[in-house]
Formats: sequence, structure tokens, C-alpha cells
Amino acid sequence: ADQFAKYAIESLASIGVKWIVFGSETNKIETLTNILHEVESQEKDPSKSWAQNSAYALQPNDILGIQYIKYCQKYGIIPLSIKRSAQFKSATQTRKDYFEKRTNEFLSEYFILNQQWSSYYPYLRLFLLMSDPSKIEQYFLVSEGIEYRLVEAAKKERTWEGFLSRTISKTYTRARIQRVCLFIMLQIEKQEMKNHDHFSCAIVLGFNGHGRQYLKEIDRSRVYTRFRALPPFLKRVHLKSKFLYESVMDKNVKDTIYVL
Repeated sequence: ADQFAKYAIESLASIGVKWIVFGSETNKIETLTNILHEVESQEKDPSKSWAQNSAYALQPNDILGIQYIKYCQKYGIIPLSIKRSAQFKSATQTRKDYFEKRTNEFLSEYFILNQQWSSYYPYLRLFLLMSDPSKIEQYFLVSEGIEYRLVEAAKKERTWEGFLSRTISKTYTRARIQRVCLFIMLQIEKQEMKNHDHFSCAIVLGFNGHGRQYLKEIDRSRVYTRFRALPPFLKRVHLKSKFLYESVMDKNVKDTIYVL
């Protein structure tokens, strides 16, 4: 949550955003702000996540919201929240229901069957088995010896779910395992992220009429609308992501990310 909020808010701040709105189970900015200040002032166990260092039983959107507030304070952005309830199905649950054929809510054009973690596991497994743990340790988010846990699980399990069952624990949540595995597959190293520790720009994915007008009004020097304009590091990340995405497809995907 901390990493996600950091780069998201940095990007929005770079184009002059003054307010952000996020979903929250608590739906009280003041309460979340007080929790933020309380936890930030305490001594933390570095082996635990931010949420695990908190005495509060926080819901996922509240955890992310607290991090939004943290970085909004840094950049002078006003955070607002809307009530998040069970009637709003999460993206994770929506995908799960679709792939398990439990919903007809979306048409198949919005989902690609190959784009599941299980499709990537053969590559991930082989990469873990063929790599020295000291090399794996260099990748971003790999810490506390988790590389050995991943390698051992890869030796014993030939399925993604089996691999997860051996790697998930109170310390290593499913979400954390997935994030670590993604950076391993993309081969993005800690030193690279350290050298590019800020995301003070915005990459345009699409816009409506209001967005078009906003783009006309802001400083466009930090707005990227073409691949060739990206800094070298972001070009590498984009290409690696595209190649990885295509690796489980029957054909290459047309690159239509930049639309201006």
C-alpha cells in the first residue's frame, strides 16, 4: 500500500491535482489520519508490514487510504472518501467469479483467459530454479530471505496454487508473494528502483472531454503521451511488461497505450 500510494500521489501531484477521492470502509478521513499519526510515531518491527505494526484491525481500503492521506499531506492534496461496502465487488473477486464461471456480469471481451497467474507460473518456476538465490535477492521487494522460500516452493510444486500454499504465511501474504513474483519475472532490481525512486510524471492512458480540457490547462512537461518520450527506465519497464504480457498470448498485442 505504501509503495502504491507513494507513486500514485507523486504522479497526480506532478500534474497539479488538488483532491483525490478513494473508497474506505471507515469513511472517516479524521479517524484514518489519527491512525496514521499514531502508527507512524511508534517503533516498528521491520519484518512486518505497516498494517501488522498497527494495533487496529484495518480493512484493505482503509490501509490504502491511510497511505493516500500520508502522501496527500506531503504534497498538499486534499483527500476525500466515499463509503466502501460489500455491494461494491472488488476487482479481484470480479475476476475470480468470471474465471470460475460464477457470473455473467461481463462479456468475455473484457477478460482474457490466458491472463492469469497460473499461465505465468511455468516461466516463474523455471526462472526460480535456474537462478542463484543471491541473484534473486537483488530484485525489488525481495527481502528477509524470501528468495529461499520461493525457490524451495518452486522445487516441490508444479502448479501456481500449490506454490502459493507453500509460500503464504502470516508474514508473507498472497498479495506480497504476487508482487514479489512480478518483480522477479520483470527482472527489475532494487538498485534500479533506488535510482528512480520517484514518479513525478503522468502517462496518459485515455481521457474524456473533461480530461482533454484539463490536459490543455496544465504544464505538459511532465505528461507523456508517446512511448518514445518516456525516460529510459520507464521505457525498459514498459517493454518488459509488454513482453511478459504477450508471453502467454497466441499473438502479439497491439500497443495502443498512448492515445494523443
